[in-house]
Amino acid sequence: MKSSDHSSKVEQPKRRYIPIAQDLLREIQAEDGRTEKKLPSDRDLAERYNASRSTVREAIFALDMIGVIDVRHGDGTYISTRVERLQSSEQFQYGARPEHVIDTRLVIEPSIARGLAGSHAALDAARKVHENAGALLEVAESVPEFTQLALQFHLELAAALDNQLLGELAYEVISIDNQPLWALINQLSLQDADHRHRLYEEHQQVLDTVAAGDVDLAHATMKTHLSRNKSRILPHS
Repeated sequence: MKSSDHSSKVEQPKRRYIPIAQDLLREIQAEDGRTEKKLPSDRDLAERYNASRSTVREAIFALDMIGVIDVRHGDGTYISTRVERLQSSEQFQYGARPEHVIDTRLVIEPSIARGLAGSHAALDAARKVHENAGALLEVAESVPEFTQLALQFHLELAAALDNQLLGELAYEVISIDNQPLWALINQLSLQDADHRHRLYEEHQQVLDTVAAGDVDLAHATMKTHLSRNKSRILPHS
């Protein structure tokens, strides 16, 4: 039986600032390398998204933390010219540091793949999410949705596990609400079509090896996928 109710429907962020941050990041990336463009004021963004200015400021702060914008006090917010991505700061509601997220997932998720090895029916939800992600591979405008599906793929595997505690631990480090910075830097990386294709192919490999029932191969395939994803997203970690 499933270990968690965090499954079936693609998880939509509950924190209001996250979809705003995702949409602004999509627009920033659509600028295709243009820098020094000034973003609208938080008042204008609040009107655009029908949100409070405090919610918009949270979205701006999250984007500032991953290094894609430059907040200049008294002047405004600009698309960033900085090379580095993640800014050092206290995390509070923004979750753990992204390198800690992926390192924790490297401990937890290979064991999930091992535990699911040979369980064909348990993979149905993950397969459906994987198929939906495949339909968006070539759609650059849908990178936020592709990113959510990529995370949902891992949530579905965790939810299919009989070990409820392990499934819940996985949810804590995969959920977009719990780890929004990880979701945003994933989206940043997945703007690259090659990265989307590689991630999609690796997810297929995970499904194939888990379905084949070889527990050691399933464990190794998941570990290899997460390690490669870490290298794509955090190349200097």
